[in-house]
Amino acid sequence: MKITLISLLLIINTITCFAQKEFNIWYFGDKIGLDFNSGTPEILTDSEMFAGEGCSSVSDADGALLFYTNGLSIYRKDHFVMTNGSGLAGHESSSQAAHIVKKPGVNNIYYVFTTDGIFDYKGLAYSIVDMSMNDGFGEVTDKNILIAEKTCEKVTSTCHANKEDMWILTHKRDSDAFIAFLLTADGISMTVFSNVGDYVDSEGDLYSAAHGEMKISPSGDKLIIANFYHQNQLLDFDNTTGLLSNPLTLIEPDTTDGPGFKSPFGCEFSPSSTKVYFSNFSHLGTDDEIIQFDLTADDIVGSRSNIGASLDYVLAGMQLAPDGKIYIARHNSNYLSVINDPDNDGLDCNFEELAVDLGTGVCKLALPSHNIKIFPDFGAAIKEYQTVQNVQLSFSPNPFEASSTITLDGLDQHEKYIIKIMTLTGKIVHLEPMNGTTSSLIFDRSNLSNGMYLAVVQDSNENIVAQSKMIIQ
Repeated sequence: MKITLISLLLIINTITCFAQKEFNIWYFGDKIGLDFNSGTPEILTDSEMFAGEGCSSVSDADGALLFYTNGLSIYRKDHFVMTNGSGLAGHESSSQAAHIVKKPGVNNIYYVFTTDGIFDYKGLAYSIVDMSMNDGFGEVTDKNILIAEKTCEKVTSTCHANKEDMWILTHKRDSDAFIAFLLTADGISMTVFSNVGDYVDSEGDLYSAAHGEMKISPSGDKLIIANFYHQNQLLDFDNTTGLLSNPLTLIEPDTTDGPGFKSPFGCEFSPSSTKVYFSNFSHLGTDDEIIQFDLTADDIVGSRSNIGASLDYVLAGMQLAPDGKIYIARHNSNYLSVINDPDNDGLDCNFEELAVDLGTGVCKLALPSHNIKIFPDFGAAIKEYQTVQNVQLSFSPNPFEASSTITLDGLDQHEKYIIKIMTLTGKIVHLEPMNGTTSSLIFDRSNLSNGMYLAVVQDSNENIVAQSKMIIQ
């Protein structure tokens, strides 16, 4: 049984419930967009949508646009409003006004989840798009089906542990309750409440915790929530049961009186799920901050690092992109800010304030809401292969700080091998040849940053014979 790295990745894509290219085209702000299909974002100026805050867009498996929405109207790939696609239950001033999820196990059917603004009470609703209709331009077949009243401006999603179904999460207002809905091929089939974490009020003004984003990690086991002017927290998420637990307050409320207070609005995980970021939004519109926390640190709260700032524009919504970078909305600006290496520690994450020139396009407060599982679980895809090859690869210790011993068992003593250490974006950071008599070697982290990496052992025909995750902390 021979599996190359390319074919292994193809196998992995078939067992995960996210396809990376489905989120390769973004539309947001004042009629502006980005296309990630070439690997580098290219500016799109054909949008017909104004999105003051939350929005979402989706493409097919090949990265071709299907539709996009601001939570009020759904726009087709030819940029006309979709049939029955106006009058959605979102709000022009909702942090995450729209979130698109493909129906598990069903081609051409998409759920568009919408959240209302804090001044109204429609809550979390969904509309259904059937892309098989109108010659592939789609039609909204069901609209504004309310599933939770009086919710925050927050919605996110992730895979169930079975890698087929989807969890959709929001938070109740005037409550400490998170709500998780299970979406299956049969529709919404389960509702799970977790009364945990900060109490989210609905004061109905700029100081309401209902503002702000909520994200689940690419690994599917952590959630962060930006509760505007309240506690901003990290929680554990069980993607089997839908329950949240173990809230940890990362940022306490700013007690500054008057309009000068700062509070997070946007939040995001790094690709390896080892770092989290918040955009610390100033109501003076100046000196906004980007804050990083290291989830591998013994003292996560104490690992706080200010990695960037904007002196003249509000830094708001954040979104992990298919290129592994985190893009940051600069409100009313012709530029996006970017965290280029979000898995790296502190300033090494390479924050760039004026990173993407939008030309005449204007960004607003948010970027398209997706929860991209860019980097799949390699273990399940190669488990059978490793058993057949009878090769075992392990690190001790793992996680490690300075160095680790790599142990290999089951190599063919007549074969030649290469061991590669790669980032989760596929960049090779260490390559070392070895022969089949090798039983162990010492790996020195040298100049590598903290984070998760992948070790791959290949034979002389470039067949993968073993691989394992490794964590440097």
